[in-house]
Amino acid sequence: MTPKNMDTYKRIIAKKNLIAYENRAFRQTEALEIFKLTERFYSWAASKLPAR
Repeated sequence: MTPKNMDTYKRIIAKKNLIAYENRAFRQTEALEIFKLTERFYSWAASKLPAR
């Protein structure tokens, strides 16, 4: 895992923890940010798996 990918992973987990443990509504911009981060990380991780 590259430092950039590790940073993305940490940001995803931090946002997930905010969603899980804070008692407030999330804004659309925050949801979109989490979506984009997760999509990028998933694409990277999927590219590292062997082809089917």
